[in-house]
Amino acid sequence: MTQDEIIEPRTVVGIQREICAKHGVTIEAMLGKRRDKNVVQARHEAIRLAYLRTELSTPKLGRAFNRHHTSILWAVGR
Repeated sequence: MTQDEIIEPRTVVGIQREICAKHGVTIEAMLGKRRDKNVVQARHEAIRLAYLRTELSTPKLGRAFNRHHTSILWAVGR
């Protein structure tokens, strides 16, 4: 699935579910502290999409992903 196939508008929860399904990880793993490569890749992809497709601030996205807002900035910058 490409980014163009994701239907607008999207919610953070919808993006999390879709990216978890794409990468084969659970939402609990994505929102948890695990740092396995596949979990981190899924988390960063979901954060980037949520940042681009929602109007939430980085602190609000941080709360949605159980991360500090600077982690959101790091994921978006990758």
